[in-house]
Amino acid sequence: MNKKKRSWKKGILGGIAIFLIAILVLLFFGVYFPNISFVGEIGTIVMSLFSLHLVILSVILGILAILMIRLKMRRLALVSGITAIVCTIGFAIPIAQMLQIANENDAKISWTKQLFSAPDMGGPDLSKSMKYATVDGNDLYMDISVPKNTTAKRTPIVLIHGGGFVAGTRNQSPSWTQFYVDRGYVVFDVDYRLAKDGYTTWDKAAPDVASAIVWIGQHADKYQVDMEQLLIAGGSAGGSLALQVGYGLN
Repeated sequence: MNKKKRSWKKGILGGIAIFLIAILVLLFFGVYFPNISFVGEIGTIVMSLFSLHLVILSVILGILAILMIRLKMRRLALVSGITAIVCTIGFAIPIAQMLQIANENDAKISWTKQLFSAPDMGGPDLSKSMKYATVDGNDLYMDISVPKNTTAKRTPIVLIHGGGFVAGTRNQSPSWTQFYVDRGYVVFDVDYRLAKDGYTTWDKAAPDVASAIVWIGQHADKYQVDMEQLLIAGGSAGGSLALQVGYGLN
C-alpha cells in the first residue's frame, strides 16, 4: 500500500514538474531571445502581463524539486532545481529593473493588483469615437477622453495600441487612458490600418497616426489642447509607431 501511495505521489509530482519546466523554459527563451518566431512573441507578452506570476511559478518548481529529492526522484529533481534557479533569477531581473525605474520616479507599485488584476483589455468606446480619416476605403477612428472641470488648455496625449501591426484596437488599455485623464491629459486613442493577407501596412500605419495628429491640431480649440505640449505614447507595435511619428514630426 505504501509503495502504491509513493508511486502515486511520484507520478503527480513528476507530471506537475515536467509541465512547469516546459512552460517556464519556453517563456524564458521567449523573454531573452525575442527574435525566435512565435516563442519570442509569447514570451514577451506573457512577461509583460504576468511577470510576478512567473517568478512565483519558478519558486514553486524549486519547492517541488526539494520534495522530489525526498522521494528519490534525483534526476528530475536536479533538472527542476536548475530550471527553478535560472528562471527565478531570469524573470526577477526585469522586475528589479522596473522597481528601480519606479523608485527613481517616486511611482507606487501595488503587488496585490499585479497578482490579482485581470489583464487590461478594452475596446472602442463608441460614445467617444470620432472619425479622423478615410484611407483606402478604411474609416479610421479615435476615442477622445477629456478630463472634467478644467478650463485651461491641457496637454494632449496620443495613445497608440499594440498588436504586432495585425491586431488590436483603439482604447485597448482603458486603465492607461483613465490614468492620464485623471491627471488632466486629453487622451486620443487612435486606430491605424492593420495588415492582413495581401495587404501590408508597414509603410501606412505611421502616416495614419500622423494624420490623426493633424486632425487633433485642426480641432485643438474644441478640445482645449496645447499642441506645443503634444505627447505620443504606445505599447509594443504602438511604441514603434510612436517613435516613428515622433522622429518624423521633429
